Amino acid sequence: MKTDRQVILFATHFINDFVVDGFQRMRTELEDKEFDVLMLLNSEETSDIERISALRLPFYLTDINKINNLRYTPILNTLFPGSCHFPVLAFYQEHSEYSHYWFVEYDVCFTGRWSLLIDDCTTNLTDYDCLSCHVERYDPQRNGCWPWWHKLNNVGYPLERCVKGFNPICRYSNRALEYLHHYQQEGHAAHSEVMITTCLHNAGYKIGDFGGTGEFTPIGWRNRYYIQGVGTNNGTMRWKPEFSAEEIVTLGSRNRLFHPLKHG
Repeated sequence: MKTDRQVILFATHFINDFVVDGFQRMRTELEDKEFDVLMLLNSEETSDIERISALRLPFYLTDINKINNLRYTPILNTLFPGSCHFPVLAFYQEHSEYSHYWFVEYDVCFTGRWSLLIDDCTTNLTDYDCLSCHVERYDPQRNGCWPWWHKLNNVGYPLERCVKGFNPICRYSNRALEYLHHYQQEGHAAHSEVMITTCLHNAGYKIGDFGGTGEFTPIGWRNRYYIQGVGTNNGTMRWKPEFSAEEIVTLGSRNRLFHPLKHG
């Protein structure tokens, strides 16, 4: 039965002190009465499973059988790159009762309390079906050189109707995941940063941005939770290079998302 509760899935493919500390911080900063916070563990390493079990931390384990049972077409025969949203959809198939599903990669850093960001989205953006970063339409002049527009893109729409996101952190509505599940079972395939926002937007679902400066940024949210940089997927949320913890502290930006946080 569907409820008003939300679930936050803290995604990782390995377990170490860095991952455990980040997960524990998130659990501490979010109230149990409003959210379920689970580690989304994509690992078949016995040592990882034993350690997370010994710590008695709540987790959901995905394996190759659960992923294959979804009957999707991945762009490659691995989750990375391009199919890291499959574990979220596997979780949804078993737990369809939540109103919203958050996906947060282990190397995302927020320089405020997690409750601030999530409560703000819950209060003011509850009607959005998908929230992500760097959400923008295909534009041959501005972002046409981004490789995943062109590489292994069988999303089912021409480039002119494609919309990208950057998804180390994102939030889905219940109905968005239901639609995305059925759409991918039809055989459509593309990198997740093209697939998710393109199919939802073209089907009339409401998509938005946690910050940045683009057209999908809600009114009043310009650079709100991350700062847009020059180029594609750049700024405090980016693919590479890594941010060090010292660099983030020195920058002094409060209540901002950073990715990726160096952990080695």
